[in-house]
Amino acid sequence: MARASTVPDLARVDTGFLDLLIRAWGVEDPTEHHVARLRLLTLLWYGVLQSRLNERITPEEAEADLRMACRLLLAPGEDDGT
Repeated sequence: MARASTVPDLARVDTGFLDLLIRAWGVEDPTEHHVARLRLLTLLWYGVLQSRLNERITPEEAEADLRMACRLLLAPGEDDGT
């Protein structure tokens, strides 16, 4: 992970990654709620990755945690039409 102040193109990379995730999710007109849900998922992914790399969780636990996070955070919601 890089500091925003030391990587000039970091905002462009972050935006590109977010756009990729939104397209993969199938959201055509994303709201701030969509963006917030993806931000939470991305932060959770970093935490799971770090825990796995430090051998605090097994590969199976990492996969199960990520699948649960996706189910919970990317499930259709009444408030945003997804």
